[in-house]
Amino acid sequence: MSNFAVFGGVLRSHIDFPELAQMGDVEPTWSLEAGVNPPSLGDAASLGVDTVYASCSVRAFKREAGGYSLVFDDTGRFDISADGRRITWFGGTDRLLDAGRADILGRVLPLALHGSGILSLHASAVAMGNEGVAFLAPKYHGKSTLATAMVEAGARLITDDVLPVLISEPPICLPGVPRLRLWRDSVQAMRGSATAQQVPDERKHLVDDLRPEQVQSLPVRFSTAYILTPMNELPDHAAVLREPIDSIAATLSLVQHAKLAPLLAGGEAGALFSQTASVAGAIRVYDLYVTRDFTRLDEVARAIARWHLLPSPAVFTS
Repeated sequence: MSNFAVFGGVLRSHIDFPELAQMGDVEPTWSLEAGVNPPSLGDAASLGVDTVYASCSVRAFKREAGGYSLVFDDTGRFDISADGRRITWFGGTDRLLDAGRADILGRVLPLALHGSGILSLHASAVAMGNEGVAFLAPKYHGKSTLATAMVEAGARLITDDVLPVLISEPPICLPGVPRLRLWRDSVQAMRGSATAQQVPDERKHLVDDLRPEQVQSLPVRFSTAYILTPMNELPDHAAVLREPIDSIAATLSLVQHAKLAPLLAGGEAGALFSQTASVAGAIRVYDLYVTRDFTRLDEVARAIARWHLLPSPAVFTS
């Protein structure tokens, strides 16, 4: 068993997570163990269903005795204990390790966090100064690309894909997985043709070579959320525009971009709405419109850096 730093806590696991920093002999926040012969779900309440990818779904349940279960079509079942600290993986095999790791980081741990009152947003986030800034959007909208550009401009990466938010005054961004994953067109623009040619179709390129000073490893105050919308053209040939949205629209936007939104129903959905309303009322939320033009990505990053007074932005190089 090894310990790994993730989401502001420590995961003790029987499988390796090469994308996470290892920790010493410390008390874990969560433990992941292999299980056999899963107990019947019995009268567990079905919460919701989400699509993992085209032919694979995941179903969430709240067990009568407490705790949750997530059942994936490909990787099997994960049980989360009532206190959220113990995770048991039924059905894990060596063949499924890569997919299992993605499921654990992408949905299993966020559900454990939800059980302890922590909101997980589907976002890429960076730290600028002492503030956390998040970019929220569905897949294929450029969250990771924009976060990469911001890191190139001097920001520090908090997380990519899953942003846990501690509900407090003020809300706190918890550090996630210190890597970025880019589609081939982004790799082409930002890392060059030679690197792009190494990226298989329908797969993302893993950017895991960030320097320590480019990573935010400690929690940081959550100040701003941007709801990202790519545009073919903006007024006055602008590269990027932002428009503030009111607290009601902000709450609905955060709910829409909650990582577990499709999986939570009933009372769980009520808890999710309460969390997002609390966060929306304490931070600035904007609609962010970004031109679809890789040649202007540096211009976009510099504008956002100016909004947040990021000192001495570096030159973005392709």
